[in-house]
Amino acid sequence: MRFMPPAILIAAAGWLASRWDALPARWVVHWGPGGVPNGYASKTFGGVFGPLLLAAGLALFLEGMAVFIERTTRGRYPRLAHAYGNLVRWVSVAVVGVLAVSAVILPSAEPRSPRLLLAMILGAIVLALVMGWRGLAVASRRMAAEGESLPKGYGPFLYRNSEDPRLMVPKLVGMGYTLNFARPGAWLLLAMLLMPALVALIVAFVISG
Repeated sequence: MRFMPPAILIAAAGWLASRWDALPARWVVHWGPGGVPNGYASKTFGGVFGPLLLAAGLALFLEGMAVFIERTTRGRYPRLAHAYGNLVRWVSVAVVGVLAVSAVILPSAEPRSPRLLLAMILGAIVLALVMGWRGLAVASRRMAAEGESLPKGYGPFLYRNSEDPRLMVPKLVGMGYTLNFARPGAWLLLAMLLMPALVALIVAFVISG
């Protein structure tokens, strides 16, 4: 999986380079309320390949995160560690894919509003999470089949332990803490964390029309 982001970037860069002469002098990259264009890029190296360079940097960062997760947990739960590493890699594929497709579509198709891009972003996020969670489920089933159990309350996705009074507990994979979803406060905190992003996406989709 770690080779998918570079492959996407190389394909997008090759396509843009081959179409250089056909690219317009400038194109829309940002829209304001009502779908009115208010930001443009021009046919320079940065304007054309800038999104791909940003994607490359993000891919390197996410791959480093995936490797860190795998190495810090491999000794205890190697299957689960690898599955979590691949979850991060699916996020990398989604981020790189969105930026690469945007770099290709914006100067070529000249969309009239950002709705297509917003839908693509949402779809990429959902796909990455579904594929990552699928990998975690497979790893969990294989661990159970081999008689390898996790500490009480820990699952491949969430920590749930009604006997544990803590709201936040140490992560089983990687470093840091996770929420105890047997506590109502955990769901409230998660909703508070996700709400701004969800509202921003809905508002952006509505005003882009």
